[in-house]
Amino acid sequence: MAKKSQATKKPAEQAVSISRIRINQLFFESWLIIQGTLGLFILLSLLSYSPQDPGWSTQEFVSPLNKVDEINNTVGTWGAYISDFLFSLIGYIAYLIPAWLIYPVIKHFFITKTTVGWPSLTSLQFIKVIGWVLVVISCSTLLSIFIEPTETFFPYEGGGIIGNGISSNTLQPLSYVGTVLIFLTFSLIGLTLSLEISWTILINKIQEYLLKFGGNFWAENFFTDR
Repeated sequence: MAKKSQATKKPAEQAVSISRIRINQLFFESWLIIQGTLGLFILLSLLSYSPQDPGWSTQEFVSPLNKVDEINNTVGTWGAYISDFLFSLIGYIAYLIPAWLIYPVIKHFFITKTTVGWPSLTSLQFIKVIGWVLVVISCSTLLSIFIEPTETFFPYEGGGIIGNGISSNTLQPLSYVGTVLIFLTFSLIGLTLSLEISWTILINKIQEYLLKFGGNFWAENFFTDR
C-alpha cells in the first residue's frame, strides 16, 4: 500500500511542478513584454530628442504632468524629460539603455526560443551588472574626451555629467594617453563581464575567417587558370 501511494504521488507532484514552471514562464514573458515596451519608449524618446523641448536641464522647469503647447519629442512630454535626463547624465551612451532592455526580448522570443523562467539572481548576474556599469562609466569618459563640445547639442556634451566629471579630474594627473588607455581597458573589462565575451575564442574565429577569406582571395585571383 505504501508503494502504491508513493507511485500515485509522483504524477501529482510532477503535474504541480509543470504547472509552476508554466506560470513562471508566463510571468517572465509578460515582464519581457513590459521591458521591451519600455526600451522602445526610451529609444523613441532618444531618437526624437530636441533641445527646444522642456527638460531637467532647461532654465524653465515644466512638470511632465502639465500640458505643453508644442513638444517635438515623439512620445510627448515624458519622452522629452527622459531623453533630456539620460543625455544629461551619460551623453551618447544613453542609447545603450534601450539596447539593454530590448536585446533580452529579441534573444528570448526570436533567437533562443526556449522555455525559461525568471533568471536567478546569482553571482553571475551581479557580475554582469558590474560589467554594464563599467561600460557606461568608461565609454562616457572616452566620449567626453574624443568629442568636442561644439560637435553635439546635448545638455552636457557627448559624455554627459558623468563623463565630463571623470575626464576633467583624470586628464591632468594621467595625461591624455594615460586616461584613454585606462578607460579603454575598463570598457573592455566591462564588455567581457557583461556579455561573457571570450577574447581567445573571438580572436581564433577572426583568424579562421581571415585565413579562409585570404586563402580564397589568393586562390581566385592568382592561382586560377586564365
